[in-house]
Amino acid sequence: MPKRTCTANDCEDPAIGRGLCRKHYSRWWRHGATDDPQPSPEATCSFDGCGEPVKARGWCQTHYRRWQRHGDPEARLRIRNSGTPEERWWARVKRDGPIPAHRPDLGPCWPWDGPVNWAGYGWFSNENGRSVGAHRWGFEHFVGPLRKGFEPDHLCRNPPCVRFDHLEAVTHQVNVQRSRVAKWVGMDCVIEGCGRAAKVRGVCQKHYQRQWRASRR
Repeated sequence: MPKRTCTANDCEDPAIGRGLCRKHYSRWWRHGATDDPQPSPEATCSFDGCGEPVKARGWCQTHYRRWQRHGDPEARLRIRNSGTPEERWWARVKRDGPIPAHRPDLGPCWPWDGPVNWAGYGWFSNENGRSVGAHRWGFEHFVGPLRKGFEPDHLCRNPPCVRFDHLEAVTHQVNVQRSRVAKWVGMDCVIEGCGRAAKVRGVCQKHYQRQWRASRR
């Protein structure tokens, strides 16, 4: 089977992700385009009232780092430690999420309105200032501690959901098996314009492999 080459103009290097070689993939990740824009020394951040020099994607260092961490250049770098951990946790919970098509009996999901990782799982700063899974913290706080070797599994198959009665304590092996063979009934890949059936973590097999490769670099 012939190796795929980079789809960028006049590039014949091997493709490693999104149909791009390592060089063009890095440019796309940093600048949002495969060309190599060189901002002028006078260029400033595109956010109103910022005025700091451009780092990447038309943003300054601060806004660029916020986008890298939270997917939103306007997000705060840290969740403010105001109130108790329970109060801070509830402040990030939305209770008007979708109802799982394959398990309507579970009721609506509670999406996490805070920092998430590439797979969609929320992050939460616990009592010790350590970042932990938002769904895991909610389960252990409201349901009970997890036994050694157990972890919370989403019955709703919705990674951002932190509703503790949508979770079940299972071993890692069972969690992985369920994730691989989950029946994503009526659900398509969450990647815009894909249209393939979701297989793992809400995305199709093709996009899951791409995300996994990108996370390893």
